[in-house]
Amino acid sequence: MMKNIIFRITCLFLFFVILVAFTIPVSSINYDKLPNTDNAKCVYFYNIETKNTILKKGGGERISPASSVKIMTGLIACERLFDRLDESVTITAEMIRPTEGTRMKLSEGDTLSIRSLLYGTICGGFNDAAYALAFVVAQSHSEFVRLMNEKAIELGAKDTVYINPTGFDTAGQRTTLEDVAVITKAALKNELYMEISSTVSKKVSFSNHKEDFTVHNRNGLIGSHYSQGYKNNYAQGMIAGVTDLGGYTVITKAVIDDSEYLCIVMGGIEKNGTISSYSIANELIYYAKSNLKKLCLMKKDELVCTVPIKFALDGTAKKDGQDYLNVRTASDVTAILPTSTDTSAITYKYHLYSETLSAPINAGATVGIIDFYLEDEYLTSAPLCINSDVSANTFLLTMDKMKTTIISRTTFIPLILFVVLSSVFFSIRRNRKRKTVKEIKMKRYQSNAK
Repeated sequence: MMKNIIFRITCLFLFFVILVAFTIPVSSINYDKLPNTDNAKCVYFYNIETKNTILKKGGGERISPASSVKIMTGLIACERLFDRLDESVTITAEMIRPTEGTRMKLSEGDTLSIRSLLYGTICGGFNDAAYALAFVVAQSHSEFVRLMNEKAIELGAKDTVYINPTGFDTAGQRTTLEDVAVITKAALKNELYMEISSTVSKKVSFSNHKEDFTVHNRNGLIGSHYSQGYKNNYAQGMIAGVTDLGGYTVITKAVIDDSEYLCIVMGGIEKNGTISSYSIANELIYYAKSNLKKLCLMKKDELVCTVPIKFALDGTAKKDGQDYLNVRTASDVTAILPTSTDTSAITYKYHLYSETLSAPINAGATVGIIDFYLEDEYLTSAPLCINSDVSANTFLLTMDKMKTTIISRTTFIPLILFVVLSSVFFSIRRNRKRKTVKEIKMKRYQSNAK
């Protein structure tokens, strides 16, 4: 009896294993030789232009945001203070009172420019600079945190909650890798943020100090002042730092040949004198350099299909008496793939938003989308468009509008009501007329009888 039970359990287990093996999709894109990421909690490596995710470890689970918070702080400050960079700020006790952790050594009464505070926060990663900058933007730290949370929701980072502008470990402060990626992609588009975060070092002046203060980039991929041995010539800007709960964090953009990548490593550790967030980021960047290539799947203006068009006056091709327009790619379509990819396995499918178009139509109008696949695995998409103006035959267009107006519900129903009511009206009038004639005849008959 016991043997039968064990046998049945074994069979069920094997059936489950086989079922899982056949139902879990296997990626056709073979990103082999990817670096080991065991010593980091979350990792994200992404091609900015093609939107290909090359590696993702972690995702929706909540984590401590740590130094990634300063990306949001810096982004808001850059957006709101970009035209006040040379304006002087005098530090008050209230501005820097909450500061914990790394400091620029700001003191009450110090005067420095907004530009200097931005460098202190984004490049140097100093917490007192971040608190002072938050106060300049919003006149209070609590109001600035409200702006941070509002901005997170606006960008789509719905599982992020900020408690302070520095990333210092605080109960209730949280994010996810997916949210950090969303926020970081927004900061990538801000030229001022990227300029400051890519600076190796910057001298800033304090009114109460005899000597200038040098802000060194805290990101070991950009500069070697705080962490030696990790500098990467492909890396550009973003942020880096460490907290007890968040571990080591490094976020950077990498430009390799004509390709741009976003690299996020969070929850890294220090082991045997090596900071894993930096080593993983470097390995990912060099992996991309050696193993990935940008492949052009289709050139701009390449003919994909044709679509029928009505009421066209010119600019069309004719077939069997029907006017047609050429549908083409709106731009070059590219994907980042391993150098070993079999490109003959790449296919595409297109979808038009309408089976028939109507003139007039302007050049550049988007009429559909084209999706590319590698052995049925989705790669990327691109819009399809018309690349020439097509004017309308006004006579045909007017006739069609008249026809549409006549048969439209708003016209048809009143017309039917009018016909019915008219019929009723004339029927009543006709009956009344007949009755009147009959009455006249009757009166004449009665008169003659007398």
